[in-house]
Amino acid sequence: MISLFRDAVSADNPLDSSPDGAAPKKPLADLLTVQALTNFPLAAGVVTTAWQVVQKLVDASWETSAWTPMAIAGFLVFGIWLSSFGTLKTAADRLGGLVIGTFNAALLAAAVLGLEVQFLS
Repeated sequence: MISLFRDAVSADNPLDSSPDGAAPKKPLADLLTVQALTNFPLAAGVVTTAWQVVQKLVDASWETSAWTPMAIAGFLVFGIWLSSFGTLKTAADRLGGLVIGTFNAALLAAAVLGLEVQFLS
């Protein structure tokens, strides 16, 4: 079965899903690899849908806050990060995955909020 949230990585460098063809690859959560910084339209759709559902179902002041999509993206990335502990064996890999995942959560929230993000101008 194909998982849309997983990518193949080598055991030597679990935060990089570049195709190298050398070592056998294990599945790793897609939002924890460097390549996921530019490849996450499905996750943006999930966060957008969740935020819209929250806005319709919850009658509170926080559901329209810009922090709500950040929290939803953070929970999504944190859950994916936790599911990757079998692949991320060292503390450095786990920390690296968490850092990359945090950047991805911020980028997901920015996409959902419609913010214009420029890395190079």
